[in-house]
Amino acid sequence: MKIDLVYCWVNNSDTSWNKKKEYYLNLYNPCCKNNESIRYTDNNELKISLRSVVKNAPWINHIYIITDNQKPNWLRSNDFITIIDHQQIIPNEYLPTFNSSVIEAHIHNIDSLSEYYLYLNDDVLIGKECKSSSFFKKNSPVIFTSSLIQKKINLKNNFTYNQKSIFNARKLVEKKTGILVGYNIKHGIRCCVKSRYEKIYKQYFHEMEKSFHDKFRNTPISIHALYAFHEIAEKKAKPIYQKNIKSNSIINTLFKNTFLNVKDNNLDSLSNIEKTRPLIICINDISNKNALLNSISNTYLSLKSSYEK
Repeated sequence: MKIDLVYCWVNNSDTSWNKKKEYYLNLYNPCCKNNESIRYTDNNELKISLRSVVKNAPWINHIYIITDNQKPNWLRSNDFITIIDHQQIIPNEYLPTFNSSVIEAHIHNIDSLSEYYLYLNDDVLIGKECKSSSFFKKNSPVIFTSSLIQKKINLKNNFTYNQKSIFNARKLVEKKTGILVGYNIKHGIRCCVKSRYEKIYKQYFHEMEKSFHDKFRNTPISIHALYAFHEIAEKKAKPIYQKNIKSNSIINTLFKNTFLNVKDNNLDSLSNIEKTRPLIICINDISNKNALLNSISNTYLSLKSSYEK
């Protein structure tokens, strides 16, 4: 299979971009809880993620990086990585946008994107050598879940934006298909089929379109959650449970599709990844760049890839 990979990335130290963001932030004054500054912080996660992909998924066909008129200053010009500007894929009426949900909803508009692709946030890494069959089973995408079985989930007042997005998507898919999908979806790699993604965009456009005008995350709805639940309901995707692991945990050997969530309080777990070998690693919400770099200093993640200057 020809499988591409897509990232979204922003350089929060870009003065022009910051001025634009602050202007719209003051203009719309959205709820700050969904738009914390850490959401835009760059700790070289993209560079580290790219290193993991080069080593562990050399079968990737092409990589696209979606940005807002930016380019990583460390990226070497090459034919393997293409920078995609928001204006190339998002209708002008929704621009500018600082809303990741809007950007993600228009990934399928990348002209040269292959039919099968993976979508990663820049803080997601592929943690061990793997094959494309880890993400697509007989041409059907894998949907990684955080629950072994389906269960009824009720909306709670303390739900985060992401949890509300997932809840709303579940109810919309139930309304559209008559099937309630009770899995919880894992934050990590999204395995996508472009033609199906586009079909679901059109099918749920009326429900999503209001959120496309949100410059910042405000209306909790996610096309990735809609896509996941709809494809499971239609039996077009394969749900697979992804086990959370801890450093040196004996349970690591019992599951192939493991997930390591790294935060400030367990950064040392990154130093053991060549032993624990998680399939997916998430390094979001890390506040100390130097601590992050130190934690990977003795691993393959510290080695420059051929795409770095």
